Amino acid sequence: MNWPALWPPAPEGMVSAWAIEQDALYEHALVRLQQVHRDLSALPPDERELVALWRMEADINNGGFMQFFCNWGEETCHLAIEALGRVGAQGTRQCLSDMLNVVAHYGETEEMVSLSDLPGMLTPDERDRLYALDQAFWKYPESLAKAVVRHYAPRVASHTG
Repeated sequence: MNWPALWPPAPEGMVSAWAIEQDALYEHALVRLQQVHRDLSALPPDERELVALWRMEADINNGGFMQFFCNWGEETCHLAIEALGRVGAQGTRQCLSDMLNVVAHYGETEEMVSLSDLPGMLTPDERDRLYALDQAFWKYPESLAKAVVRHYAPRVASHTG
C-alpha cells in the first residue's frame, strides 16, 4: 500500500505484508526468548537467528552499528551474519561483516574493559567508515523482510504447527 500524501511511493509500499509477517516471526522468537529466561543458547537455531536479526535491525536502524555491537556483542553479530547468509541477503551480510571488521581488532586489546568503552576508542577514520556503512545498511541492499519470511516462515510453522 502507498499513501503519497504521507510518504513517497515505493515499490514495496508504505505497508508491506512481508514486513508484517517478518515482525510476527521476530515477535514469536522474542516471546520464546522470554520463556527461556533470555538464555539465547536455549533456543533452537532458527529462533536464535531470528532474535539476532531482530536485534541487528532494531539497533542499527535506531542508532547504528555501534549501538548493535555494544548492546549484544560479537557473538550476536556473528549469528546475524550467518543468518543473513542463510536467507540469501548477501549485500546486507557483506555490510554487517564490513562493520564488524572495522572494530574486530579492538577485541584483542587490553585497554578495553567493556564494549561500552569501544566508541571512545575509535579513530576518526573508523568512525567515518562506520558512518558510511550505517548509511549503506539503511538503504537495505535487498528486501530483508522478504528474505526472512521466505526462509523462516515455513520452518517456524513446522515447529509450532
